[in-house]
Amino acid sequence: MQKNAAFALIELLVVVLIIGILAAIALPQYQTAVGKAHFTELVSLATAIQKELNIFYMSNGQRVVRFEELALSVPGCEAGGLYGTELICPEKEITCNLSIGQVSCIRADKLGYALFNTGSFSYDEQGYTRQCYAADEVSARVCRSMGGKLQGTSTSGYDVYDLAGHR
Repeated sequence: MQKNAAFALIELLVVVLIIGILAAIALPQYQTAVGKAHFTELVSLATAIQKELNIFYMSNGQRVVRFEELALSVPGCEAGGLYGTELICPEKEITCNLSIGQVSCIRADKLGYALFNTGSFSYDEQGYTRQCYAADEVSARVCRSMGGKLQGTSTSGYDVYDLAGHR
């Protein structure tokens, strides 16, 4: 009697089914992990800008109007925008905006982070509200995983998550 060493069709189907189930579970987790890395990059950039705003304010007694006024050097990024209020990083697909009491950075994949000055116009650590912006489900998962609580929707259509306690 000869033994057949080949796989049966049903065995192959079971293996494909198991791989499909594992992929369905792993893909959202992977997307969230990549999103968290992107979010951390946004937080780092916005925090660096905030620290430079603090230094400028303490040195000059006034607020920064344009990015060119800061002693901030970010590789691959340059100041731009109509009034010089944008920091554009094409390789990282990040754009940061500067306005009075606010720094916001957003990625091309529609994940964003903002620091809003809620106290006096001095740039201190405690006087800021931190928010995460999401335009799709993956970004929303990232915001929620960072402790964000949904606050509403921005005028540009982003879901806004409050990051109370996030530093």
